Amino acid sequence: MALVDLAEMQNKCRAGQWSLADIDWDAPGRERVSAEQRERMRSFMGDLVWIESFGQYAFEAMAATTDDPALRAIYESFAVDELRHADAEQRLMARWGMIEPGRRPEPNPSARVAVEFLQRHGREIPFAVYAAILPMFEIALDGALLQFVTATVDDPVAHRVFEKVNRDEARHLAVDFHTLAMLGRESGFGALWTLAAALTRPSTLRMLALGYIPLLERAWTELRRMGVPATDLTACIRKFHNFGVRNPDVARHAIYRLIASHASAFSDPDNAYHWVAAALVWLTDVLAAVDSWTPAWAPVRVLPAAA
Repeated sequence: MALVDLAEMQNKCRAGQWSLADIDWDAPGRERVSAEQRERMRSFMGDLVWIESFGQYAFEAMAATTDDPALRAIYESFAVDELRHADAEQRLMARWGMIEPGRRPEPNPSARVAVEFLQRHGREIPFAVYAAILPMFEIALDGALLQFVTATVDDPVAHRVFEKVNRDEARHLAVDFHTLAMLGRESGFGALWTLAAALTRPSTLRMLALGYIPLLERAWTELRRMGVPATDLTACIRKFHNFGVRNPDVARHAIYRLIASHASAFSDPDNAYHWVAAALVWLTDVLAAVDSWTPAWAPVRVLPAAA
């Protein structure tokens, strides 16, 4: 596998930056989104804003823990991309009347746990774990959503936003798989020891059981409720899996192989995994109802309109 030229990628990151001010948020087209579509998309769009925030904090942690200055600069730019994506999707929600302008949607309990964990403990997660998880998120959720929105939402502003988001994600995925290949060449199955060490931390186990797994399950459920065919999500997951099939260096990365197995179970609507994940969704909802369980947490940063 040919690795990415990181110096050239840094130039692409600088050239590819865009601003919320580049979008005419008052342009015609919002009336083309029906009340039925708004109601069907409301919950997932809110979750997507927080999934972007999850990506933001994950990239910030990767930037802080890599020894490569070029990768550090690239991951810092990716964190800014994810923050911009969250803000743009929030603007779309306000444009469509799903939320009040200028306000973040309320996070679901799983998103709250996941984002709170990354804010407090993000740098405790090994770099190799992020390297395997993030491309799965970006291929599965962003890929399925972008296809769905382009095909079903007749708002030109949304099309323009997601076109820009898609270009950013293409850069992210190129670097994601570059990093996976590098780690596969260097560490092989030794990465599993890194993962095992991370899993001994109660905070990590809590985030997985009450944050990461139920967050994905909620997203899966909402995508299906919106009308996204299960075959579309399965096709996106297959791209993630096939990358390892085609690239031995990536396949050597043991955490990637573990995440790919999890992704395959996640994309199969008949897999018993969904029963377990649904139970964890129920548990987070029950725990969230207990006031003393939900700790205080810092709100995410929001880009100004002209940023």
